[in-house]
Amino acid sequence: VPVTREHGLLDPATDTAAAMERKIRALSPRPGTWLTVAGHPIKVLAASVEPAASQAPPGTVAALPKTGIAVATTDGTLLLTRVQPPNKAAMSAADFARGMRLAAGNPVTAGV
Repeated sequence: VPVTREHGLLDPATDTAAAMERKIRALSPRPGTWLTVAGHPIKVLAASVEPAASQAPPGTVAALPKTGIAVATTDGTLLLTRVQPPNKAAMSAADFARGMRLAAGNPVTAGV
């Protein structure tokens, strides 16, 4: 079975941080992994699991540290560190968050 773009959809509302981080590494660079943050689709190029659990509900932006975008998942936090918006160059997740004026509590959903 060929790996398609649909295999790369990440869903923080139902997936664990560790499972999502493994999927990002496994499907990089092609077909890639995808999220929609506050209505903006992004390709996730790099992320790490944060040891501290978030109090935010799964599927939301938990915090915006200087190192990226912290996304609340079912069991913890996934820190997005490098992303790529459609038809744009890859950039740090922190730069993307500043440019899009993201805030804690913004929705993060599966899909493109």
